[in-house]
Amino acid sequence: MEEAERRCIEEGVDPSCIKFLCSIALHRFIREDEFRHICGNYLYDKYSALGAMGNYNAVDEEHSVVIGVTEFDEEVKVCRDFADADMLIYANCNYVAMDGGYKVSFFLFTYGQCY
Repeated sequence: MEEAERRCIEEGVDPSCIKFLCSIALHRFIREDEFRHICGNYLYDKYSALGAMGNYNAVDEEHSVVIGVTEFDEEVKVCRDFADADMLIYANCNYVAMDGGYKVSFFLFTYGQCY
């Protein structure tokens, strides 16, 4: 992730516009020590002080926004930070072999759209 951050800054992205979000689907929020482990001390120290490290879960209505409807007239609701972003870099971090698979779907939209 440090390499991704370095390249963004080299291309002119203002560090104050960079945010790290952990998509937790329906799991518990990750703790500070887990963020530090995933991102490393450098990124954690730099961005947590800016309030740019957070969690997003699949039932978070407060931080979600409707961006349209499907052909079946179903709302498409996504994380507000993702909808507002000019660029999204996805990194999958696994702690155990039986992790339940990738969470890209819950990373982009809310749980209500899965049933």
